[in-house]
Amino acid sequence: MMRHAVTGSECYGCHKSLDPLRQFWGTQLDFNDRNDFPARASFTGAAANPRPATTGGGFAFGTVNGSGANMLALGPLLLQVQDQGDPMQAVSRFAISMTQKLCFYANSAPCLESDPEFQRIVKGFRSSKFSWAALVADLFSSPLVTNATHTVTFDQNGEVVAVARRDHLCAALDSRLGFTDVCGLHAVTPAQARAVVPSIAAGLPSDGYGRGSVAPVLPNQPTLFYRAGLENICAAVAAQTIDVAAAKQPPNVKQWTSKSSDAAITDFVSIVMGLAPSDARTGPATDLLTAHFSKATAGGATASNALKSTFVVACLAPSSVSIGL
Repeated sequence: MMRHAVTGSECYGCHKSLDPLRQFWGTQLDFNDRNDFPARASFTGAAANPRPATTGGGFAFGTVNGSGANMLALGPLLLQVQDQGDPMQAVSRFAISMTQKLCFYANSAPCLESDPEFQRIVKGFRSSKFSWAALVADLFSSPLVTNATHTVTFDQNGEVVAVARRDHLCAALDSRLGFTDVCGLHAVTPAQARAVVPSIAAGLPSDGYGRGSVAPVLPNQPTLFYRAGLENICAAVAAQTIDVAAAKQPPNVKQWTSKSSDAAITDFVSIVMGLAPSDARTGPATDLLTAHFSKATAGGATASNALKSTFVVACLAPSSVSIGL
């Protein structure tokens, strides 16, 4: 244990719980986060990289205080943590915790665990044998996220609207426009990381955890830095999707031409802004973008630059860069 975490110090509490916990990973992985078993070496031809000679780990959280030899022992310990809300039921908190983490991701706020709708989703997660796909589909279609009907969680939190943090924004751009990794979140070379969008996206607010905390830290304020970063990202994406020479078009990425501005604007509303034709905002949004394009061309901008500017306006719309609308 480090010197600053001696018994009685301010740091002792965290180190007492976290230092033994890290040994689960220390037993499984080496200092390079590698875990090459002899079996793998047999078909890759690489030299075997045996497990590190590290003692087993300890887990102390909630109702559980136990130990295990490796990562395979950690899972069962996690499942033993019980819900203290109703001691008579002695229910594992695993399903509750996973559902709550997804609530944080979707709403930028926790769901009320006593909410009947939350409990219904947790029960469904358990009955599906902990199918993550089933949990995601159930929660994201639930009024806990859509607010389509009344929930007890809404009474407590109201409708939380937050900025689209890095993971949300980048996933939306990839999904809607066909990019593979527009923000370079999985960049493996310095050149990829230094590209325009990745270099800006690296500074966007993102989901994270404070050490020892079970609740995530979720920045949700539209600061001037956030706004400026988004504008530059949108402009860079516009340059990759509008009037791009065929030889330079990114594979499978949506493309528009300024020669068909009306069709492009229709797509901006439905794809970039995410508004369905039945949405009451679709008509006004289309009119506003059309007026922006016309004003830009009337002011001397080329049709190509005018359409790129119109894309940036759509890209910066609240439905594009917010969570909860």
